[in-house]
Amino acid sequence: MSGIRGVDSLMRTMNSRSQGLRREVVLSALAAGAMVLEGEMKLRIRDNDDVDTGNLMNAFGQQPTSDHSLALVVMAEYGAYHEYGTGIYAEGGKGRKTPWVYFNERAGHYVTTKGMPAKPFARPAVDAKRGAAARAVARALARKLR
Repeated sequence: MSGIRGVDSLMRTMNSRSQGLRREVVLSALAAGAMVLEGEMKLRIRDNDDVDTGNLMNAFGQQPTSDHSLALVVMAEYGAYHEYGTGIYAEGGKGRKTPWVYFNERAGHYVTTKGMPAKPFARPAVDAKRGAAARAVARALARKLR
């Protein structure tokens, strides 16, 4: 017994579909759950410095994986810097230990930094919305399989 109502019926229905249709149904349902998580992540990003450009807010995408699941991807390379911090502030002491200089194009001059503290958005969003995302997946599956 799985503890989830309707799983046996769901499995019978899914097994009666062609492989291509099963994949389409599953990916569509997973996309519904990913949208819940993406929405929460974007709410949490609003507090980050990047909001004025909108780059991080608009850097989300969904990619099917080889194991027939779906990955919610942050396509801005610096998304990880926001999530985990950089330099002396990086989580787990994994950042650079010495200051560095870079040219800040928006400011128009060189800046010296020791890094930035983490501003997590992905992990807290998943923690907060895991149940809501699972319910969205279940609702989408139910709609698709009617």
